[in-house]
Amino acid sequence: MPIADRQVSPEPSKPFSFRMPLAPADYLDRSPLLTDEERRGITSLLQLTPPHYLEFDRLVRQVSRVTQPLLDVLALFQQWRPKSRAVRQGFLTYVLNHVLQTNTLYWGWSQATWITVIDALPKRRDQAANTQTRSTPHYVLLSVAAYLFSETGPSPSSRGIPAHLMAEILFGSTVVQQAIDHVLQAREASGYTENPKGKRAFVFVLIFTLLLNRNPSLEALTPTTFDILSGTEIGKRERGRVEQLRRVLMTLGILPEERLRLSAERPPRQLFQDDEVQDVHPQWVAWLRAFWRQTPISEQARNAIIGTMLMACRWLGSQHPEITEPKLWTRELAIEYVAFVCHEATIYDYASPARRQLFADYLKRRQGAPLKATGIRKRIDCVRSFFRYLQKYAYEVNGHLQPRLEINWNPVDALALPKYVRAQLQPNPRNIEEEAWLKLVWTACTLNAEMVQDIAPGTRMYPLPMVRAMALVWVTGCRRSDEIRRLPLECIRESGGRQKWWMSMASSSNQQSNCGIYGSQPTSTVANFGPRSLNTQQRRSWPGRPCVQRISRWFRIGKHANPPPICFSIEKNSSAQNFSTIP
Repeated sequence: MPIADRQVSPEPSKPFSFRMPLAPADYLDRSPLLTDEERRGITSLLQLTPPHYLEFDRLVRQVSRVTQPLLDVLALFQQWRPKSRAVRQGFLTYVLNHVLQTNTLYWGWSQATWITVIDALPKRRDQAANTQTRSTPHYVLLSVAAYLFSETGPSPSSRGIPAHLMAEILFGSTVVQQAIDHVLQAREASGYTENPKGKRAFVFVLIFTLLLNRNPSLEALTPTTFDILSGTEIGKRERGRVEQLRRVLMTLGILPEERLRLSAERPPRQLFQDDEVQDVHPQWVAWLRAFWRQTPISEQARNAIIGTMLMACRWLGSQHPEITEPKLWTRELAIEYVAFVCHEATIYDYASPARRQLFADYLKRRQGAPLKATGIRKRIDCVRSFFRYLQKYAYEVNGHLQPRLEINWNPVDALALPKYVRAQLQPNPRNIEEEAWLKLVWTACTLNAEMVQDIAPGTRMYPLPMVRAMALVWVTGCRRSDEIRRLPLECIRESGGRQKWWMSMASSSNQQSNCGIYGSQPTSTVANFGPRSLNTQQRRSWPGRPCVQRISRWFRIGKHANPPPICFSIEKNSSAQNFSTIP
C-alpha cells in the first residue's frame, strides 16, 4: 500500500528519480474497451442503493478490472485524510456512470473528457455561508485519478485544480512543505515581497511545476519543464509568477543561468517566412538564412542584422537587381547605399508587408518621415557587420561550402558612418524643471510603503529599504538605472567633506531637524503631485506644488487641512560630513 509521506529514494543511476504511489503500469489490462459482462455488471451496480452494500461489494469484486484502480485512488486519499467523509459508493457510481455514457473505460479518456467529467461534478453547498464550494472529496479524487491515469500533466478545468492537495496526496505533506519553505526562503533573500494573494499564486506555480514534472525534488526540474509549463493554461495571476520561480531556481543553482540553445535546435523565428522575404532574391535569402544559423553571435544581434539586410536587399532589387550575392558588392555600391540611407531613406521604406502591418499606427503618424540619426546608424552598422562576418567566417549556403568572402574594398571604410551623423548621436537628455526636481527629491526622502503602492498598484512589491535606497541614489547621484544595478556593496565613500549637499527641514515654528525625522508629512503621492487624471497645467495649480516665492530654495508640500505644511531647503554645507539618513 502506498505511504502518505513518501520520501524521495534516489537510485544510483537516477539520483532524483521518483515513482508515483500509483502508476498505469501497475495494472496489466488497461484496454479501454468494455466487455459485455463488464457493461452488464456496471449497469447492475449503478442500480443499487446504499442499503444494498453487500451486493454492491460483490459486484465491485466481479468487475475488478474496472473498479480496482478507482479503489486504489480512494485508499490513497483515505490514507492522507483518514477522517474524510468520502463515500466509496458515490465516487464509484459517478465515474462508472460516465464510463457507460462514453462507452469507454477511463484508460482511454482524453484530457478533454476528464475535464468534462470534473466540471460536471455537482458542487457541495456550504450551509453556513449559503454558497457553493468546489472543494469536495470527489473533486479531489477525480483530479488525482485524471492525473494518475492519463499520460498528460495536470490540466486545470473551469473549476481550477487542487494542486496543493494533489501534491500532498501523491508526494507527502512533509516533502511538499520542505520544497515550499526552501523556495520561499530563497525568494525572500532575492528581494521579492508580496501580499498573501501573490504569495499563494507563487506557491501554486511551484506545486503545479512539481506535478508537471511528476517529481517532488526541486533538483529534478529542468528548463524543459518550464518550456512545457509556458504552454499550459493557468491563471493570469499565476502566469506572472512563472518567470519569478525560474529566477529563484537560478539563484539556488538548480537551473542554469543561461538558457541559450544551439541555433540548430531552434529554427528561425518568422524571419524567413514568405511575407518577410517578399521582393528579396532567393540567393540572398539563402545567404541570410545561413548567416542566421551559423554566425556565433547572440540571437538579438543576428535578428538586428538580418532585419536590416532584408531591407537592403529590397533596395538592391529595385535599384540594382543584378546584385544577387555578397561577392558582387563593390565599393561604389556601398558608398551609394550610405548616401541613400543618409539622404533619401524614410521610415520603413523597404520593410516587409508584415512589419508595415505590425506598425501601422506608427506609420500613419510618421509616413514618409526621414530617418533619425539612430536609424541611419543602425542601417549602416548592420550592413557593415554583415560583410565583416562574411570576411571572418566560411558559410554553408544551399548545401555548398562558401569560403570566406574576398573583396577588394574595406567595409569599415566604405560603410563608415558620416561624421555629421555621428555628431547628432550625442546624448539628448530631457531637462527637468526645478520645481519638479524638488518634488522628486522630497518624495525620495519621505518615501513609505503607502506611497510605493500608490505609484505602482499591484501585488508585487520590492522591500521598502531597497526602493528607498535606489530613490535616494538616483536623486543625489543622478545615476541611470543600469548604473544603479551595477553599484557594489559599500560603494559610498568620503570625499573630504567639501561641496556636499545636505537637507534640512523647517516646521512652521522654524525649528530645524534632520530629514530622517518625519513631521507632518504627506501620506500619499497624490498629495504631492495630484491625481493621475490631471494634466500638466492642472498639476501646476495643485495645492501640493512648490511655493512661487523662492522656488530655487524652498519647497512646500501642503494639504487642505491642518497640520501646517512642512518646508525644507537644500543647502550646500562644507562642514557636513555625511548625508542625513532615513530610518
